Amino acid sequence: MSRAAKLTFGITSALTVGTITYVHFDQKWAQQALRQGPINDMERVKQHREDKQRRFDAMNDEEKAEFLRKEKVRKELLAEHDMQLQLKAQYEKVQPIGKS
Repeated sequence: MSRAAKLTFGITSALTVGTITYVHFDQKWAQQALRQGPINDMERVKQHREDKQRRFDAMNDEEKAEFLRKEKVRKELLAEHDMQLQLKAQYEKVQPIGKS
C-alpha cells in the first residue's frame, strides 16, 4: 500500500470511530435528559405549590376571601367544562359528527 492510501485509510478509520463514539454518547446523554424531564417537572410543580401557599399565607383576610372566591369560580368552570365534554361524547354516540 502506498503512503497516501495508508494515510487516507487511517484518517477515515479515525473519523469513523470518532463519529460512532460521538453518536453513542450523544444517545446516552439524550436518554439521561429524557429521564430527568419528569423529575424536573415534579420539582417545578412542587415549587409552584409551595410558592402559591406562601403567597396565600402572606395575604390579609380580604385578599384570601377574594382568592378563595376566584378558586371556587375556577373549579366551577372546570366542572362545567368536564360536563360539556361528557355531553359532547354522549351526543356524538347518538349522532356522529362528520366532516363537511
